[in-house]
Amino acid sequence: MKVVFVYTGEEYLGIEYLSAILKKNGHQTYLIYDPLLFNDYYISNQFLSCLFSFHGKIIKEIIDSKADLIAFSANTGEYNWAAQIASIIKDKIKVPIVFGGHHPTCLPEEVIREEFVDFVIQGEGEYVLLELVEHLEGKRSKEEIRNLYYKSNGIVYKNELRPLIENLDSLPFPDKDLFYQRMNYLSDTYRIMTSRGCPFSCSYCHNYYLQKLYQGKGKFLRRRSVTNVIQEIKEAKEKYKITGIMFQDEIFTLHHEWLKEFMELYKKEIALPFACYIHVGTIDEETIFLLRDSGCVQINMGIESLDEKVREEIFYRFIKQSKIIDAAKLMKKYHIHCRIYFIIGYPGQNRESLIDIARFCNEYKFASPMIFWLHYFPKTALAEIVKGNKEKQEDEYLKRYKKLPGYILGGETFNSAFSKLRFLIILVPLFSRRTLEYIIRKRIYRFFPASQHLLYLQIINMFRKIYRFLLGKSKGKKIPKIASIPVAEKYKYFMLKNINEKLSILI
Repeated sequence: MKVVFVYTGEEYLGIEYLSAILKKNGHQTYLIYDPLLFNDYYISNQFLSCLFSFHGKIIKEIIDSKADLIAFSANTGEYNWAAQIASIIKDKIKVPIVFGGHHPTCLPEEVIREEFVDFVIQGEGEYVLLELVEHLEGKRSKEEIRNLYYKSNGIVYKNELRPLIENLDSLPFPDKDLFYQRMNYLSDTYRIMTSRGCPFSCSYCHNYYLQKLYQGKGKFLRRRSVTNVIQEIKEAKEKYKITGIMFQDEIFTLHHEWLKEFMELYKKEIALPFACYIHVGTIDEETIFLLRDSGCVQINMGIESLDEKVREEIFYRFIKQSKIIDAAKLMKKYHIHCRIYFIIGYPGQNRESLIDIARFCNEYKFASPMIFWLHYFPKTALAEIVKGNKEKQEDEYLKRYKKLPGYILGGETFNSAFSKLRFLIILVPLFSRRTLEYIIRKRIYRFFPASQHLLYLQIINMFRKIYRFLLGKSKGKKIPKIASIPVAEKYKYFMLKNINEKLSILI
């Protein structure tokens, strides 16, 4: 059978694993991708969004694909887009549609009630999707497919939840060709996960709900063997000529013994620069030295707030301030580029807390601070605390979130004054300490833009390059490309593609 995945967003390992399982069992897969130019998490402009829209092409491509099953994987921020596409498709062709991903996993009862949805997969979906395809082939009853929601004559049926996949080595390597053949700019950096799950329950994160959902269904935190991961990277290195690795584990530095064994083999057999995500509570100087010595050039580190009380009482992140300071000093000592993450817009936040972040990033030379707006994702602890945990409020949320921009551009917690300070934090790498203090003292940040920060940052960087070129200066210290989201590459690739297609029609 032919399964067509319809997707927007960044390269997604979840879909690549689904595709790999299906292909291993003799089925065809195909990816239809909507770049949502000027209407994604990073840039929003209605005129340019319409000008560079792929909407009509996407619909036609889905219809012409001759799919036996159409699959959508959606986070909350992408669900409205997926719902719109699926609704149009359902009116045009009679092909079953299945939804999976974080949003349907958290709200399966609501999603399955949508007229355009035939099936919902909750949780890990590799074998669920395979069994669903077998059902459509007439080889399996849908009643026996665990993790599946379906409906018949207006009645919703929920099947039992299966245990988590215990042996991750048993899964085939992700089908990278699915994305690479559509977006060749992605193949420069190889994205991989060596584990699944997280031991922490941060209040804003989906893991809070998943840990409760899978209670009694196996070990939540699982890790692949060292040899299995090395083999995947070796094959990718040979096939795609990759130049760097991005480890997308939620916390790469868990399990020190595994990490030590892996890094020793990685340094010997792979020897490519890499980036990873860490938790401050899982590192010490030995760990940072091990990472740097093995080729680590960038670390992504979530702090969320510099206020210890806020971290503990609002975000459920129990990290002592001294540990954060120690981690910052270690990054500086070992010359590892650190991308540090903060969340703003939480209840009770004030202007001074944002200024503290700017000073902190300036002092420890964090070259690319990432500032996210708080978003009350469904079934997170924070949503339960602030919004209440009632059925009717889930329904209200479903109606409301469809109009909300993403957690980068804003959302329910957007504040214009805070957003100007957000831009100050983003610009911190450009300022000396003296300049930053002058901007703060004179409150010059009041004149900063409150939106489209990425666009302004790209313009500033362009002028900086021109200025340095005219002065004959060196390019200066670059931010490692490995862990950066290829936003510029995506826009360049799809804008040129859109223009070429329009020109070919005119010619």
